[in-house]
Amino acid sequence: MFKTKKLILLLAVTLLVTMILGLACTPQRSPAPAPRDNNLGAGDTRMEDRDLDERRAEDNNEAQKKAEKMAEKIVDEVQGINSATVVFAEEIVYVGIDLHADYTGNEAENVKKEVARIVKEDDPDIETVYVTEDADTFTRLQRIGRDIENGRPISGFLDELQNMFRRVTPSME
Repeated sequence: MFKTKKLILLLAVTLLVTMILGLACTPQRSPAPAPRDNNLGAGDTRMEDRDLDERRAEDNNEAQKKAEKMAEKIVDEVQGINSATVVFAEEIVYVGIDLHADYTGNEAENVKKEVARIVKEDDPDIETVYVTEDADTFTRLQRIGRDIENGRPISGFLDELQNMFRRVTPSME
């Protein structure tokens, strides 16, 4: 009988330890997400966020159309340019140009000044125009223009633009 009590006690302790270990090693469950309220009231920011996103997309589209028109105008009006890419950032315009191979030195500087003049004539609100004929900067500017066209806000590129053009002095008329 003493052996039976020992055996029952041993089984009970083993069962208790197994249960404790089993519960202790179970991953914690995260609480269920709160149900969404489909009633969009005055305090609901989802509608405001959507409106803000739509306005940003419209602003991006307008800026991109303006940039494309400006790039076309630059190529049409300035001799020696194969192609141009333009990015508007409020009162600053960044212009990358692909010059003909035979344009160097003073000719290149004159072309850059002419580009800056055209941009400022077209939009008097522009305070600063940066123009570069550097191939790497031109390519990066094209990539930024495509990203903006695809919906990324210009604010995400401001630091990169400033860093790219830090060594380029503004071309002003």
